[in-house]
Amino acid sequence: METTTASAPTSFLSKTRKTDPDLTPEEWSHVQDIELRIQKDAFQRRLRLKEFFKDFDPLRKRYVTRTQFERILDDATLRLAPQEVDLLARAYLNAQTGDVRYGDFLDKIEKVFRLPCIEKTPLVEVCPPGGTLPPRFETKKLEQDAEERETDALIDRMALMQKTRGVVFKYYYQNFDKLRSGFVTENRFKRSFPFPFTPREIQLLADRFVNDKGDVNYMAIHDAITDPKSFIAEDPPPALSLLHMREDERMWNQQKLTPEEKLQALVVMNRLRLRDYFQDHDKLRKGYCTKTQARSILSAHFGVNIPEADWLALVARYSRDDGMFCYEALCEVIDEAFTVKAIEKNPDREVNYPTATTTEPARRNRMDYSLEEQEELHQLEDDIRTKMRQTRKLIVPTFQDFDKTRRGHVTKAQFHRVMSMLGFELSSKQVELLSLKYCNLGNKNEFDWVEFVKSIDPSDIVDDGFRVAIIEENTYFNKRGRVIGSPEKNEIRVHPAAFAC
Repeated sequence: METTTASAPTSFLSKTRKTDPDLTPEEWSHVQDIELRIQKDAFQRRLRLKEFFKDFDPLRKRYVTRTQFERILDDATLRLAPQEVDLLARAYLNAQTGDVRYGDFLDKIEKVFRLPCIEKTPLVEVCPPGGTLPPRFETKKLEQDAEERETDALIDRMALMQKTRGVVFKYYYQNFDKLRSGFVTENRFKRSFPFPFTPREIQLLADRFVNDKGDVNYMAIHDAITDPKSFIAEDPPPALSLLHMREDERMWNQQKLTPEEKLQALVVMNRLRLRDYFQDHDKLRKGYCTKTQARSILSAHFGVNIPEADWLALVARYSRDDGMFCYEALCEVIDEAFTVKAIEKNPDREVNYPTATTTEPARRNRMDYSLEEQEELHQLEDDIRTKMRQTRKLIVPTFQDFDKTRRGHVTKAQFHRVMSMLGFELSSKQVELLSLKYCNLGNKNEFDWVEFVKSIDPSDIVDDGFRVAIIEENTYFNKRGRVIGSPEKNEIRVHPAAFAC
């Protein structure tokens, strides 16, 4: 749908030219200049001319007599000469009745505040109040484009220097501008310039912001360096850093699994009754549903977005010719993790319970590495393990300081920092080698520090609730001063949580 730009619904000058062809093009140009002056005055004084016409037009016909029109403009204290008022009356004169169409005149003036009849064009782009007026001051166009670009660079330098030094540019000239007109003479501008610029650079600024009388508009310079983006017409092109992803040459475990194995791991981990969710959409229990329903069920209850390639593989395997999805066949494949189909016919068969290996595809996604990398990794782990036995440093609390949410993972940079804090000066190559084994969430950034500590120092990761502590028995004396119980005897006490299971 196209949007229209901010413009008046009708052309007022075309209407008036039909009714009063006596005006010459020069007079029409003069009328436009007068209207622009009235718009500036009305916007500056927030003047609503419509209120002055209401008393003379009780029926709201948008017409007044020529005498009333001249009187209203005089009451509004608009600084217009009698010849200009007469020219405006002739421009909006109705040749048939001799009245002045003040409604068209007001519509033209009110455009500085709003657009008339905007309800008829709901897609119009409305300018802010005063947006249709030309700027109060326009900078001069320098002769060469290089000087224009140099002036823009000077504005940027002044903006940075004003911000860093905490100076206000206009304060250096306001004492010489008693009327607060925003202008000073060129000599005063050069003498009071606050920044260490060369005379040529100061002259460039003066030539750019000079008016027809030869005075320099210091307020325009102040506004430009306060907001440089409003002064520079075209913003410099932003620095682009295009992201070119490298192709991952590593093979991940998830790439070797079938979609059924991935779904089976998620179902076992979350203890889901997948068939029940499908049967909510299959009232007749036919074992089929639409492909849209099947995908919404898998995405909603698993909490993950199934990759498009896996979904297409499932659709190709479990769909009929009419496009219906056979969820019953999918559920039978997934239920093999819990039981065996038709087990009642083979009562001697043993069914294995799901283990951590069953749910690992849903929790971990590891990288494959070569035998040479595996040997280097074992050697590096042995070196770290040997130094850990010698120093006996507490490695778990240091990792926990960086793992506030207790996810068991830190970033690779945090792992490198922790190892440096513990006295292990690992190179970037060694950190990358360790990440091949312990970055097991499908990316190369999240490092599994719990698994790393279990491999390096298993005794440091044991939960305190299952520790077996040797507690020395308290010693007491009887009335004769003898010790109750044997002081050499120690008793092994096991934490009650160890038998909670």
